[in-house]
Amino acid sequence: MGTEAENKALVRYYYEELEAGNLEVIDEVFSDDYTTDSDVIRSGIEDLGRAELKVVLEEMLTGFPDTGIESQILLAEGDTVVSIQTWEGTHLGPYRGIPPSGNEISYELWGRFVIEDDEIVRASVQGDNLGLFTQLGLGLSIEGYRTLIETAPDPIVITDAETGRVLETNSATESIVERSRKEIIGNHQEELHPSNERYEGLHGEAVEQASESPVSVETFPDGTTLELERDDGSRVPVEINAQVVDLIEQEALVSIYRDVSERRRREQRTQVLNRILRHNLRNELTVMKGLAEVLSDELEGELSQRASKIQQKGRKLAELGEKARATDSITTATTEQPFRVSVQGLVDETVAEISADHSECEIQTEFPGPATVQTYRTPVKIALRETVENAVEHGLTGESRNEQTSSPHESTTQISISGTPLEAKHGFQVAVEDSGPGIPSHEIEVIEQREETDLTHGSGIGLWLIYWATSAVRGDVSFEQTDSGTRVTLDFPAVDTVE
Repeated sequence: MGTEAENKALVRYYYEELEAGNLEVIDEVFSDDYTTDSDVIRSGIEDLGRAELKVVLEEMLTGFPDTGIESQILLAEGDTVVSIQTWEGTHLGPYRGIPPSGNEISYELWGRFVIEDDEIVRASVQGDNLGLFTQLGLGLSIEGYRTLIETAPDPIVITDAETGRVLETNSATESIVERSRKEIIGNHQEELHPSNERYEGLHGEAVEQASESPVSVETFPDGTTLELERDDGSRVPVEINAQVVDLIEQEALVSIYRDVSERRRREQRTQVLNRILRHNLRNELTVMKGLAEVLSDELEGELSQRASKIQQKGRKLAELGEKARATDSITTATTEQPFRVSVQGLVDETVAEISADHSECEIQTEFPGPATVQTYRTPVKIALRETVENAVEHGLTGESRNEQTSSPHESTTQISISGTPLEAKHGFQVAVEDSGPGIPSHEIEVIEQREETDLTHGSGIGLWLIYWATSAVRGDVSFEQTDSGTRVTLDFPAVDTVE
């Protein structure tokens, strides 16, 4: 199994070769039994294996011989790579029976690639087909759009831009609202939504906003979720992407709906769990630790030791709750605008905090001058603190670890933190190295596999926090066993750059 960096490099190489016109790269990087779930315009081809993919791409490169491919996003997690590219070119050759128009086009393509044994085995690809047709100056009829949208995985509704009357829809819409096409077509688009004054005028607003460029909306201005209403009265939360297009017959609004029910459920579960961790668990643990402290003072001998043990366990649970709450901070932080962050300043701040709590630590830092990165402060701070705390926990030397059971404050943990600029990414790399046995290999394996099972799981969430925090800022984390201990390397690129 390749590393995430190797998987990204494979997908990057594929697109670079395509841009150079080398279709043989398909045989080189795709497996023999490769399959794809594709919404790309494909000349009626339904099943895309390697041979069919060559036909589609050859048609594209013939129609647009000066095709340029620019990566906007290229992210990897485990065996999966997600990409967003912008394809640009000039319509100089025939394409799908359309004679050359000389029009310049810009076409966004979203891809999800699954890689096994250094080959792409599955892919899901989706493109802005409506935008491509519009740029080609191709006036489609309602019938033409019916063919185009029928196989789309998401519900699509085409309405008369002036009246709001539904002109065409697809099977995915029938499925989500549990009504037939005949029941939908001819009625106003707002009848797909709950009978609520909020939705009155929604179509007109969408047409006005989407006339210049596509718009995407998921909530009303007050934060209330947009919903579709099923035939039985139940509701489905949705995100709507809308665009005004010129049909042969008239101007129309194309609305693409995306079911966000699962996303909303995850958000609700997270909110409830955060509330439990933030209030309920913390308050109960505070009472428990207080009572245990009283018992420890009042009791003697073995009973007093047991009460102290309760205190220690309560403290650990409280710390675990604080770590779990940090996951919400990571998500919240990345919804705001990034700004210049001093990585060295955050390291110094982290060292001061941890040194105050752990007098047994000796932490040395080495940075080549000021280190600032355009990024999100909170995730970077969380990643740094969790990494250094892990070094404290797992970095004791063998001799010191034995001493810790009798007198923990006599133990010594040697930790070094160094920084290196990442010139290509306009970012910074931080390496944290400890002096002891380091992080257990099974803990690292869980993070590298990006999943936990009944048989393979970690003992806490500290390493997960490091991974989640670095991922949130499009960074990377790696673990390496050295002669002296364990080295954890954190990459913090500028968030507005893509590899």
